[in-house]
Amino acid sequence: MLKHKKPPAIIDIFDNIHKILPNEIIDVSSTDTETDTETDTETDTETDTEKCCDDKNNISIQNKYVVSIPNENETPNFPIKKPIMLCIYQVRTDGLYPFIEFLLLKNSEKTTVSFITLPSFIEINGVKKIKYAILTYIEKEVIKGNVSYSGFYENSDKVFIVLKYSPLKFESVKNDELPNNYIWSISSEIFNLKKIWNYNVHTTVIDFFVSNPYFLTLKNIDGSPYECPMIGYYIVHHCRNNIDEMDIYRETIIPELGKSYYLYVDNPNNPDNKNIMRIAFFQGKMIVYNGKKIYNNYDSLMCEIDTTKRYLITDYNQHIVLSYYLFTNKIL
Repeated sequence: MLKHKKPPAIIDIFDNIHKILPNEIIDVSSTDTETDTETDTETDTETDTEKCCDDKNNISIQNKYVVSIPNENETPNFPIKKPIMLCIYQVRTDGLYPFIEFLLLKNSEKTTVSFITLPSFIEINGVKKIKYAILTYIEKEVIKGNVSYSGFYENSDKVFIVLKYSPLKFESVKNDELPNNYIWSISSEIFNLKKIWNYNVHTTVIDFFVSNPYFLTLKNIDGSPYECPMIGYYIVHHCRNNIDEMDIYRETIIPELGKSYYLYVDNPNNPDNKNIMRIAFFQGKMIVYNGKKIYNNYDSLMCEIDTTKRYLITDYNQHIVLSYYLFTNKIL
């Protein structure tokens, strides 16, 4: 079972999970320890929260992380004549481990997401323009909150200004200050899947992180990286009109595995007009289930049910809801 102690060995987020199995995904017959089973309760919110709060190690790591920002606190050469892209990030600490998110702009016509392009009428010819003009534009046109300058990256045709966002008040799922044409995305979506919901990640974003891969992960103060969460999808079978009432529930789909939380690997086609939750989860120790008896403990599992790829997680606290797809009004 998942233990809230020191961060587990980290998977290489640059492995494509659909083609290459990460180091932490192991063969189901590699050890001889019998698997644990969950108790028959529908949701583990209360007990898992108590377990998390009782673990002093978990509390301490949430407040200690290092972000590898390109050219941190340095400024580009002025005046800037190239197009300027805005890379806005925030650090979430409401999960099992802290993780980083990046704000992307949705282009519905091209079904892509990309960094925000600073309007050409805003000229950047000095540090004051970065600190005032850009930040004023962000807070007025994009998102309200505390936005601060963090660094930059420059290639042959663009300048990327890196900004840190801190919300005025933290809301784990829906930020009412964020317009619907923007979305927060996690590292595995950007670099592994190259897709958020049905939107493809623009090559400009991917190329930026190819040049700055360490920006995708957070490190502990001792230099060891935190586990990057993976992405999964959950169909809300219980009819709910209020997102605050939606939650994940344990199911017995594969009897040999007992009651567990089942997620979809890919965004479901949703033929039954159900609401969908987009979920980040920490895999911990993941195995691949091939129908044979399991002889080792695990925190998460990859399997196939009726030709559909699914993830299984054992602990409620492994997941964090990122956003919703409501079929009634198509709001993310």
